[in-house]
Amino acid sequence: MNKLKLHCLLVCILCASLLLGTIPAASAVDAVDPSVVGAAVGDSASTVDTSAATRPGADGITPFEQMMVNVINNSGQKVAIVGGFLSEQAPLPAQVEVAVPAGAAVFWVGEVGGSESQSDDVELPQNKRTEGDFDIYSATMTNSRSIQVEYTLPDDPFVNTGDNTYTGTLSYTPIRDVTMLFLAAEVPTNATVSDTNFVSQGTGGSGGMIYSRGMGPAQAGQTVTAQLQYTTGTQQGGTTAAGSNTTLTIIIVVVVVAIAACVFLLMRRRMG
Repeated sequence: MNKLKLHCLLVCILCASLLLGTIPAASAVDAVDPSVVGAAVGDSASTVDTSAATRPGADGITPFEQMMVNVINNSGQKVAIVGGFLSEQAPLPAQVEVAVPAGAAVFWVGEVGGSESQSDDVELPQNKRTEGDFDIYSATMTNSRSIQVEYTLPDDPFVNTGDNTYTGTLSYTPIRDVTMLFLAAEVPTNATVSDTNFVSQGTGGSGGMIYSRGMGPAQAGQTVTAQLQYTTGTQQGGTTAAGSNTTLTIIIVVVVVAIAACVFLLMRRRMG
C-alpha cells in the first residue's frame, strides 16, 4: 500500500464515519464516547498531542498518526492485523514500535507497498521485547509510511449469544499517543450488522465484509474497545453484504464508490 492509496483509504473511512456520525471531528477530541472507550477517556483523549506524530520522540521512536486493528478470517482461522501509519510530515527512515498481546503468534512484520501482488511488501528485520502484557516489535521504516504486524488468534473473538447472533469485543492499547484509532473486523457474507457506528469497508480475507469504526484519538496505555454484533441470515434493518436499509442507502453507495477507488490492502496477509 503506497502512501497515496493509504491516505485515500483513511480519508474514505474517516469521511464515511463522519457522514454517519460515528466519530468526532479531529478537533473535537473531548467528544469521544466514553461508553465504548477504555479508562479515563475524557481526560486522556483531550491530552493527545496531534503534532507529535510529525517527528521522532526523545527516545528516537516516531509515533504513528493513525492505527487500525483488523480481525479477518483465513480458512477458518482468525488473523489480527495491527497497522500503523506515519504522518506525511514524519521523516524517513523512521524507527517505530508496534505492540501486540504478549505471546501473540506473530508471523509477519513489514512495510506494505503499493502492489496487490504484494511484490513490494517488505518484511522488516525487527527486535522484540516483552513489557508487561505486551510484546513490542521495533523496526525501521525506510520506503513506506505504513507497517503491519500480523498474528494468528488462538480463539474466535465472536461468540454465539443466541438466535444466530454473534458478538465480539474489539480492542487495542497503543503504547504511544495516536491521533486516530480504527477497530475493524470481517463478518460472514450473509451477516447483518445493525450498529451504524460500524461502516462497511469492502471484502476481507475470505470474502466476508469488513466493518470498521473510528474511535477517535487514544493516549498511550489507554485501552480502546468496541463491541461488534452481527446476525446471520436475512434480518430487518442494519446492513448486509447483499444490501443496506433504505435510510442509509444513499450514503453507503457514495461511500462504497469512493472506497472502491482505494485498494483496501490493509486486510491482505502473507502466508508462506
